[in-house]
Parts: sequence; C-alpha cells; structure tokens
Amino acid sequence: MSEWKKGSDKVPPPILEFANQLKLVQGLLEQALAQQLENKTRVELELSKLEAQKNNRRNKNG
Repeated sequence: MSEWKKGSDKVPPPILEFANQLKLVQGLLEQALAQQLENKTRVELELSKLEAQKNNRRNKNG
C-alpha cells in the first residue's frame, strides 16, 4: 500500500481496509439470511404438509 498523505484526495488505507471488511461482513450476513430464509421456507412447507395430513385424517374420521 502506498503512503497516505494528509490533504490527499485518496482514501486512507485503513479506511479502505475497513470498507473491504464491511463488504465481506455484508456478504456473510446476506448468505446467512438467505440460508435462514431457505430453512424457514422448508419448515413452513413441512408444517403445511403435516397440517394437510392432520386435516385428511379428521375428514376420514369425521
């Protein structure tokens, strides 16, 4: 990395490094959120199947 000089129009290296770390964290959070959404969808699908089975049993026994 080049030396940063006060008054320069370049962004100081520590700020660039921090910005890159934030981008990395953002990417990881987006992946985690996508995984949670996938898990939630899977659970909701399974729950709806179980509800349908329960209702079918009720209708057969009712």
